[in-house]
Amino acid sequence: MLTLPDGALPDSGMRLTIEELAVLPRGAVRAWELGPDGTKFAEPVRLEAEYGDFELPPGVDSSTLRLSVYVDERWVALADSENDVDKKVVRATTTHFSIYGLVPDPKQVDGRGMLWEANGVSVTADAEHFARLSASPTAISLFLSGEQAGTAALSLSGLPTQGTHHLYVDSLEDHRLVTPADAGQVSLSIDGARSHYLWLQPSPGTVHIGGTFDQCASVGSWSGNVCRLSADIVGGVSIEAPDVVLDCDGHRISQEFADRGMGVGVLVTETRQLGFPSDITVQNCVVGGTDQWFWEGVAVFSGTRIHVLDSVFEDNAYQLKLISGSEAEIVGNSFLRTLATSVLVSEDATNGVIANNAMTPGMGEPEGVVLQGMIAELGLAPVSNFEVVDNTINSFFGIRLSRTSNISVVGNFIKVTLDGLRISPDAVMTALRHNTIEAGRWGAASNQSVELSDAGEGNWWGHDCPEPPFVPGVDSNRADVVDSFAYGRRDAWELGLEPGCDTTPPVAPVILSPVNEEGMVFFMAPVILGRAEPFSQVKIFEGTTELGAGYATSEEDFVVSLSSLMSGQHVIHSVAIDRSGNESVPSAPLSFGILVIDEGNPISAENGKFSIVGLSVSPNPFDPTTEINQLHLALDVDAVRGLGGNSQNHRLFALTARVVMDPETLEPITTIYAASEIEGDNNAGPARVTVIDQWNGCSDDGCTIAKFKAYPSDLTVAVVRLYAGNGNGPQPSLKPGEFLTHKLMSEIMKQVLIDVTPTDQFDPRVFIDVVRLGSTRESRRYTLQPLVLDTWPPSKEELVNFVLEVLTRDGFDGRYDTSVIGSAIALNANELAGLFRKNGFEYYGIEKSWFEEQYLPRGAAAVGILMPGAGIEPGRGCDNGSDILVMVFDSESLCDAPGLQAAFIGMAPCDSTTCACRCGCASPNPTDCNPEYTSETGEYDSGGENCQACYGSTSCSPGQLCTMCWPQ
Repeated sequence: MLTLPDGALPDSGMRLTIEELAVLPRGAVRAWELGPDGTKFAEPVRLEAEYGDFELPPGVDSSTLRLSVYVDERWVALADSENDVDKKVVRATTTHFSIYGLVPDPKQVDGRGMLWEANGVSVTADAEHFARLSASPTAISLFLSGEQAGTAALSLSGLPTQGTHHLYVDSLEDHRLVTPADAGQVSLSIDGARSHYLWLQPSPGTVHIGGTFDQCASVGSWSGNVCRLSADIVGGVSIEAPDVVLDCDGHRISQEFADRGMGVGVLVTETRQLGFPSDITVQNCVVGGTDQWFWEGVAVFSGTRIHVLDSVFEDNAYQLKLISGSEAEIVGNSFLRTLATSVLVSEDATNGVIANNAMTPGMGEPEGVVLQGMIAELGLAPVSNFEVVDNTINSFFGIRLSRTSNISVVGNFIKVTLDGLRISPDAVMTALRHNTIEAGRWGAASNQSVELSDAGEGNWWGHDCPEPPFVPGVDSNRADVVDSFAYGRRDAWELGLEPGCDTTPPVAPVILSPVNEEGMVFFMAPVILGRAEPFSQVKIFEGTTELGAGYATSEEDFVVSLSSLMSGQHVIHSVAIDRSGNESVPSAPLSFGILVIDEGNPISAENGKFSIVGLSVSPNPFDPTTEINQLHLALDVDAVRGLGGNSQNHRLFALTARVVMDPETLEPITTIYAASEIEGDNNAGPARVTVIDQWNGCSDDGCTIAKFKAYPSDLTVAVVRLYAGNGNGPQPSLKPGEFLTHKLMSEIMKQVLIDVTPTDQFDPRVFIDVVRLGSTRESRRYTLQPLVLDTWPPSKEELVNFVLEVLTRDGFDGRYDTSVIGSAIALNANELAGLFRKNGFEYYGIEKSWFEEQYLPRGAAAVGILMPGAGIEPGRGCDNGSDILVMVFDSESLCDAPGLQAAFIGMAPCDSTTCACRCGCASPNPTDCNPEYTSETGEYDSGGENCQACYGSTSCSPGQLCTMCWPQ
């Protein structure tokens, strides 16, 4: 029936014709020619074709009939074709006249028996076999199982009657022509004891690789066992020898336009001479394509160790078909615009891997991966021991398992129009977990009860918490098809989350920086450090405006680089969002100032001889694998005060030392030095100089820091004058024309870095002025409680327990770096110095050598304990408290009363030149100390004694040592 709306005809007087065709184009069950041919309509016209008034050919599923148009000798389904199965009529619209027909979808049938029918093709055997018959308008293929010895008779009918076709049996060596004279019927006699694979294609058109008829040299060249193509191939390839690699090197294997939709792109099957194929690799190929596609992109029959790698398959019906065989590897391929199935593994294939492939759908309702075993004479012969892992499947159907054993389906991303998983009762899986499944109809479908998880780990079915992760009967087709351990987030297993929904919010994060001693930050985009629940996302806000976000590490540290802020005071807070999407309450607010360094807001050096008028570090955060992190610094040096005394005997430089720190531990990663020479003159105006350093993301160990992070840093800037005259002048010196080396920059800047003692003594007039800018290290990371002694003298156990508590307590979490001391509890002076230095505590001008030689009695051992405070304050010598208490013991005993000594360190020198000493008292009674060396409180001697004289003095009480001397 044809329905035309008003105004559709270009000529109202046009005579329309509808003629049913007596000779049907291949694939149709009924066809009509609508004329005049080529007529185009102003409005779409409606076509209706009934199929209830005639008998359909054998094996045709009436529900799959579509109205199609015949174009270039191929049927193309109309996009809006609809099949009303109740009324047995198919409807569609068109805008022009041509040949239209009812065409069924491609069909595959299988089972044991003697008769198989699909889309008008019939196969009859004289004895019972298992067979799998596939039929479409363009192609026919058949698998037949081996059964009893002897000859098996096979009859095929419904074959094409137009043109000449080649019917192949098992290989290209055995075939017979099918001509119109055969009237679509062929009879064969085959070996009944073995399995066979038959297929029909219109012409040989095949390039032979390997074997007797090798043609590799005509399309490429051999290199060992590798045939590497140098040109595209039209018509298909047959690999006919074992241990062959076909490397297409990106070239395409395609079908002739006239034969599109027929034949095999790459055939891997047996030969008479060499038997079944083995150890064959197909890689880097493009197979098929628009209007040049095959029925089967790659077909492998009974192969062993067949590898299909890193190739692209386009528009083929069955992109890759693996029939029987073992140890196949299908990895890293793209199966694009699939018409029927991307990867089909059938019969008794075993021990294979299908991994890291990508699949997209073409026309029809294609499937992603199908594993489908067979029924042999003695029972089930399954596809077994296959791994289907980490594939991305976008299709109508995802993965179908039928007659399988020991199948692992893990880590696949499946997004489909209809069903994600289809599982038959005879499908046995060993692993089904960690798949991401988003389905338009059912995530999983089966006609029996199925548990869709594995050992307490399930899958994600498209629902994030707080929605139920899986609803039986909704996410599946039955209430007993269930995932008891479904996850409530897409990537939950990657984040280490448990199945189900976690509804407990994380604790509020703690912001630890940015602040330095002045509470001021010198960068417009400051780096925020803090602590939060491991792996949670931390967002930083000012009011309701989000300034940046990052993730906490497994050690609870987070680092976030904020968006640029204006100069002035800022108050920020943070929230943590855990991996289940739960959000914490806001953190305590942190207030800090932003001082953007520019010409309007310069930073003056300590002596006012130069000013920083520009400062930036970018990009930060940065990816060291693709970016370079740079510091840009601009200085104005006072031409009179800063460059005064400049002469031809001196050269002036601006130097920078940037200490880059790990954002999690605040330990130095590396120090980057840079310098620019200052061209001095006698003008009253400032001299402008720019210094740029570069960091490539390498540590002092030479290892590239691979993670994308924001890195805080401390910066020291100095303007220096180096001797450049003749002869031996003050050190360091740099003659005219010589370059300032990295080593010399390092040695100069080490003079002003806090915790490094130079090996050479430089002329102090080298330094004109210095600026030190710290981003984070001035802010103490941990607050620890002082030691409270219940008994005096303390026992060894009490002291040891306290030290262990210090190293593991809350807020500390084992991040105190004790690598410099190993597992020791008793430390010598070197170990103690290293312990403090490793953890960022500064000595304020006390050199390491003096610390080692004079702070602790020779031969003594010590335990270092951190005391409360926001920073290292002047020590007891200036009567202002201390941050570090050293409990000193003699080398013989930790618990005997006479062996206990005490001293405070971390002092800043006082202005007075007098000296004070302290004796270590084992008793709380201050009178037990020698009055000559102590004040009335038993702590100070103000008599001006020389510290060296005090050190080791025998004037302390018996069993005591003088444990500290300091300027008073």
